[in-house]
Amino acid sequence: MQSLRLLLAASLLAAPLTAPAAEEADRAAIAALGEAYVTAFNQGDAKAVAQFWTPDGDYLDLDGQRTAGRAALQDLFAGFFAAHPGAQVRIDSESLRFPAPGLAIEDGTSSVLPKSGPPSRARYTNTFVQQDGKWLLATVRESPFVAPDRSRELGPLGWLLGDWQSTTPLGEKVLLSAAVGPNGNFLHLRHTVLASDTPVSGGLEWIGWDPAAKTIRSWSFNDDGGYAESTWTPDGKAWIVKSTHTLRNGSRLVEEQRIAFDGKAAAITTLSSTLNGDKLPVADPITFQRATDR
Repeated sequence: MQSLRLLLAASLLAAPLTAPAAEEADRAAIAALGEAYVTAFNQGDAKAVAQFWTPDGDYLDLDGQRTAGRAALQDLFAGFFAAHPGAQVRIDSESLRFPAPGLAIEDGTSSVLPKSGPPSRARYTNTFVQQDGKWLLATVRESPFVAPDRSRELGPLGWLLGDWQSTTPLGEKVLLSAAVGPNGNFLHLRHTVLASDTPVSGGLEWIGWDPAAKTIRSWSFNDDGGYAESTWTPDGKAWIVKSTHTLRNGSRLVEEQRIAFDGKAAAITTLSSTLNGDKLPVADPITFQRATDR
């Protein structure tokens, strides 16, 4: 076994409002069990860690090595703690469900953080059983950790990546630069407005997938302290972007724009705009070309 990863995670998900009282109590019990486990692990107490399993419980690690029984598990943890003194654990619990009375299954990701060197990460599935009124681990299964990404959902906006330029009717130059964020979960878009080659405004926009609304959403933060939230809806080969801005002075700007990409240039057309509820004149369309094309 090359490395030992955290095997037990406390449930971080709140019980649904509709969950029966008994299930809520079970969630709380497993959460308390998880906290105690983490404490024992961080203290390097192999005997205490092994007690979280049933007498015949087992653990299957990423290398396919199976360890069964409390005595064998205690020896396994003792060896790990001796080799990695001071190692700490981190838990990211994703789900906890109860398929049957006295049975619980938890999925998530786990990390072991040694005093030196990179953390070791894995996905896990923990199976808990209730024995004599107490929740214990029956099985722990690890699988390789693969960082989650939203490349599939954000793929239709892939054309945004790269550097863009445009010039406003007032002669200001607008620079855009889009890149993929860590793990592919967001697109980062930086814009800068130049007047006589001097930056006069700018901001950063994060574009990501909203898993609750099942839509693309973005959050913008302007250099002057303003911010905005937008939703992106496909419109044929174009996108309708509806944005609500809170300006630096507290005013509320609501816009609806259409962004169309023809394979070479991107055109942004404002469809409607209001400031504090008052309708504004529609701005002239603005067209961006890739910086390398200019």
